[in-house]
Amino acid sequence: MSGHDSAAGSHEKPRGYADPTIFECLGEWSRCMPDEPAFCTYDSNGRPSTRHTYSDLARAVASASGLLQRHLKQSQTAILHLPSGFEFAAWFLAGLHAGICISPVHPAATSHELKLSAQRMGASAIIGSNPLPPLCHLTLEGRRSAALDPDLARKRSITGSVLLQSSGTSGSTKLVRRTETSLDANARGVARGMGLERHDGLLLVVPMSHSYGVDLLVAVILAGATMHVMNGFELAHVHSLLTSGSITAFPGVPFMFDALARSPTFRPSADLRLSLSAGSPLPEHIHASLRSRCGLNVGQLYGATELGTVAIDLPQDPGFDPRSVGTPLPGVSVRILCPDNGGVLQASDSVGEIAVRSPTMLAEYLQEPLELADGHFRTGDLGRLDASGRLYVTGRLKHLIDVGGLKVNPAEVERVMCEHPEIADCALVPMPLSATIVRLRLLIVPREGAAFSTDDVRAFARERLSPYKLPRVFEAVGSLPRTATGKLLRHLLVSS
Repeated sequence: MSGHDSAAGSHEKPRGYADPTIFECLGEWSRCMPDEPAFCTYDSNGRPSTRHTYSDLARAVASASGLLQRHLKQSQTAILHLPSGFEFAAWFLAGLHAGICISPVHPAATSHELKLSAQRMGASAIIGSNPLPPLCHLTLEGRRSAALDPDLARKRSITGSVLLQSSGTSGSTKLVRRTETSLDANARGVARGMGLERHDGLLLVVPMSHSYGVDLLVAVILAGATMHVMNGFELAHVHSLLTSGSITAFPGVPFMFDALARSPTFRPSADLRLSLSAGSPLPEHIHASLRSRCGLNVGQLYGATELGTVAIDLPQDPGFDPRSVGTPLPGVSVRILCPDNGGVLQASDSVGEIAVRSPTMLAEYLQEPLELADGHFRTGDLGRLDASGRLYVTGRLKHLIDVGGLKVNPAEVERVMCEHPEIADCALVPMPLSATIVRLRLLIVPREGAAFSTDDVRAFARERLSPYKLPRVFEAVGSLPRTATGKLLRHLLVSS
């Protein structure tokens, strides 16, 4: 395997692991372990509020699928506007089962945002508590009155798809359609990559409406595990669950692990066998702090709305490196392309644009062209593959800042500056002085209670960064705009 074109990772299939579909698995679990929990949901106080079994889930999916088939034609689009939990999962799977296109949106979306989304995607229905005229409004009460068809794995004439909104880190969102087949492939890859089994309890804090949440949802159900759902990250509640012994896997995003690292009383249960960070690279100092202070070794997961999950880096893997996102999952091809010439592959360990081909990737952009490079989707991420095929993500191609003809990678500077003990978060932005001269400004979120000193931070930067990478201005701010999975929304950081 060359260092610049990796076709398959080191994650091997467990012996006897077949390639079932999500509905074959759900049907099997509802028959062989009907009373085992599929979902446990927690209220705003962190207390268990609802518990639903695999039998409950299969019945809910069957009834919702019947309702959707009565009201919608195959391939029509329905907006799913519900909080994470059992009902979201039932309607999401029912949309796939009914052969429609299901489009999850964040539960906090306003009526105005929902109307705009409905217009863009040509939606015919909305699933949730609030109607959105003139769309068909489908509710829980209607689902309960629908006829049941227990054979979820029966032969269907058409499969469904999901329409996801990209996070829009470049300033504009895209509508990404992924097929049921790609979701099945992704579920198998994630379940195998994480080693999910029936006895596992996975804590989900990221929204199910996000692609990260979708990928975890289908993987947990395929594995027959239990999903513990909490709507929103509350440190005390997450802390309590991770120390309770009921959680064996915790996929989160960097700010969650940063909060845990700064909690002086956090000591995870020995039953917590796997923690993964995704959304953006996990700073090394956070990983090191958790490992040294409480023995929590956090791996990383790399994926995209358009691609599903690309790579998983497990702490128990041979050659584990916390700076890496691991080796590509089986069936995934990763190439590193020259930023100036997309057709030229970079040599091993050289940095270029990450391009991916995978059975989990998108079918199309809605109303926009999809351009591939030899079947590979160009992610816009910068990275490198080492000689063993491990992938390292180093930044974003379009976020490079030109300073006197030299390219500065904001992610590199931000990683260095976040090692400062008084900095909780930071973002590097361009500061144009003229049409041809650009300098750098670092926006800093100081740690709570820190005695923030510009002179101290500047000296710290000078010791670690080349002169052309040094920010000219250091500015303290209250917070930085980020997505639910921790991605920095750079287009909202407007320089004055």
